[in-house]
Amino acid sequence: MLGAPAGSELTLDGQSLGDASRYDGVNGVMSIEEGPHAIEVRQGSVILVKKRIFAAGGEAVAIDVSSGAQ
Repeated sequence: MLGAPAGSELTLDGQSLGDASRYDGVNGVMSIEEGPHAIEVRQGSVILVKKRIFAAGGEAVAIDVSSGAQ
């Protein structure tokens, strides 16, 4: 989650994974199962990013929170 502010919450398929800034692609990455997924990053009640992705085997997906992709 590039640019995710500290304290923002990462949700994958409706399940909270904690602080989104932990998954910066350098110090922390997340492995997910292949297939469609819903990703959301919130800071309090404000949605910073809400995105649907399709993860393919071995593919790396970077999500830039600072761009505000919806």
